[in-house]
Amino acid sequence: DIIATIPFDAILPIFLGDVSNITAIRMIRFVRIFRIAKIYKVLDKDGFLSKLKLNPQLLQLIILLVELFFIAHVFACFWHYLALPENADGYFENWITKFGYEHAIESDRYVTSLYYIVVTMLTIGYGDIYPTNQLERIYAIFTMVTGVIVFSTLMSKVAALFDKLNPSAKLQAGKMLELKAFLIEI
Repeated sequence: DIIATIPFDAILPIFLGDVSNITAIRMIRFVRIFRIAKIYKVLDKDGFLSKLKLNPQLLQLIILLVELFFIAHVFACFWHYLALPENADGYFENWITKFGYEHAIESDRYVTSLYYIVVTMLTIGYGDIYPTNQLERIYAIFTMVTGVIVFSTLMSKVAALFDKLNPSAKLQAGKMLELKAFLIEI
């Protein structure tokens, strides 16, 4: 917690001068992400979540959506990071230059990155934003494979949640299996 609270991006320029292009300094911010998981543990430890009297399945569904958004956020940030000029690795064209986002503000490029990642992870893509160089294509393949895994895992968790919401459906499915077994014996 102590490391995550230190504002390295404000302190280091005092000692090192301009450090805006140092990637390692930016990566220190990543440590702050782990504090989000600790917030949930603290809330759960104090019984705050149980005092809200939320349906546990609804709470689990909200947590699943937050997890999905978090994964999409991380992938979108890296998708944007790949297209920055200092990370282009000799590629002159990338999705930012191809689709005219050179002069767009970062929030517009972030929303576009997030849109691309969500469309790529959850569907087969619309084709309005697509990888334009080898590095972006490799990352897109990685995103698609990860998206299939994440999406199928989330769908199985959602299906399990719906099973918990409707216990009579589980009972009915058991009776149907018994009936099929009986019919096969006859």
